[in-house]
Amino acid sequence: MSKWQILREAILNAAKDIKEQQQQQDENDSGSDSDDMDDGRGTTTGSGKHNKDSVMRFSNIGLFTSKRCSKTICTEKQLSSSIPHRSFDKMGRIFINEDNVNEQVDELEAEEKQKSKGNNNSSGILGKWHIHQHHRGCEGFSSPVVFHSSPKVTLEAMIGFNNTGNVCIWPSEEALTQFVLSNKEEFDGKRVCEIGGGMASLAGLAVAMACKPECVVLTDGNEVSVSCIDATLRANDAVLNSVDTTTCRLLDWTNESHFASMKESFDVVLCADCCFFDDVRADLINVLSTIVDANGIVYMIAPERSGTRSDFLKQAKEVFHVEEVERYDKEVLELLQTHQMNNDLFDDNIHYPKLAKLTKE
Repeated sequence: MSKWQILREAILNAAKDIKEQQQQQDENDSGSDSDDMDDGRGTTTGSGKHNKDSVMRFSNIGLFTSKRCSKTICTEKQLSSSIPHRSFDKMGRIFINEDNVNEQVDELEAEEKQKSKGNNNSSGILGKWHIHQHHRGCEGFSSPVVFHSSPKVTLEAMIGFNNTGNVCIWPSEEALTQFVLSNKEEFDGKRVCEIGGGMASLAGLAVAMACKPECVVLTDGNEVSVSCIDATLRANDAVLNSVDTTTCRLLDWTNESHFASMKESFDVVLCADCCFFDDVRADLINVLSTIVDANGIVYMIAPERSGTRSDFLKQAKEVFHVEEVERYDKEVLELLQTHQMNNDLFDDNIHYPKLAKLTKE
């Protein structure tokens, strides 16, 4: 079986499991504070098998929980179940008439009322707001509210290189967020960018909330993801340390106009689980080498995924010095080892994030 066939099978299985979980949530959804994802640890019966309700899929490592916001919280923060699609200029920057933002929100609320009367057409992005919390609490990471889009799970959505970030928050993003929170000083006073952050860009958001960076730019190649990030930043502006210098933008790795103006603009670049598509590997390396400063660092974290990570790092060595960071976070590694021993859904190949540090030669 080829690497692509193995990856395709893994994605199809993940899509099936996610769809089943979404269906069960829809059946049980009554607008309460119910959790949207398994805590990642999983429970077992006396026979050693996992309970169905707790392990429909291996969702995360267990460092963070994602809890759907209650109606009360949504009302207090004026959080709608629809957000506007953002428009972008040729460079990937969000193009918004700030004077028209309130009008856009009013229009979406009117659409929601129409939808409740049987008209399901909406120009907004549907989804749910979630509160993300560290499992033991973490200073500075003040339980941000994050907008999760509600995409229709299809093979096309799963295998598109810029669509997977709308499906869920992957284990590598969770591990990278923990790395940020455990090494805050690494980001103080730095220009930081996260690429391929998906709808949450949780690691970059942690930099903006818990560290003291010079600036933070959160990016993804999907317009829905960036619209979600924009809504999240607006909802958390009161707790962002760098509220005036935290932005988001569209960054398609294959579109040079999106990053040509960002040459050597960042001291630190974060990237989680982005190196498994062979056809854009060279484009990703080109983006990284373009936007990181000559003395900057790229933190790349990803599971092996049938050798795709190793293939990426081998090609990256043509441009970067690559250093494997074996024990990058004690807490992450202890939880991963627990999963290896006790969770029969855990697969090192697709669930064990490995960290590499890339610097220019």
